[in-house]
Amino acid sequence: MLNVLLSRTEGGFQWNMSSGLGSYTNTNKKGIGDEMNYIGFWEYSPEDFDKVIELFRQATVEREKGTGKFPKILFPSHGIGGEHKGFTVYENATPEQLTNLVLHYTPVMKFKILPIFESAKVVELYQKMKK
Repeated sequence: MLNVLLSRTEGGFQWNMSSGLGSYTNTNKKGIGDEMNYIGFWEYSPEDFDKVIELFRQATVEREKGTGKFPKILFPSHGIGGEHKGFTVYENATPEQLTNLVLHYTPVMKFKILPIFESAKVVELYQKMKK
């Protein structure tokens, strides 16, 4: 499993990606080379539902302005039936966009954001690696 962790450093934020096979740390402030899709799992308390709606509205307005502050949505938010949690898939998000997203919803929502990969590309890379 690949884990993504955001930590604060003197120069700002640092993204750390690691797996059982090794680790990779990206401190590139511009997010160059970070074109990757992510799935964001989120949850909130039922009493915060009105706050979540307002924050979602604000983020939608920001996206419509085209500022790039938040990641582009590839697959819209879906709630898990009967619970106050769900997921959203983001397209080519940069560390800055993901950080802005999490900070925008903090402390009302909790997020867990993970990179996702197309299975066909993983198989292709695996087969090349074996040669």
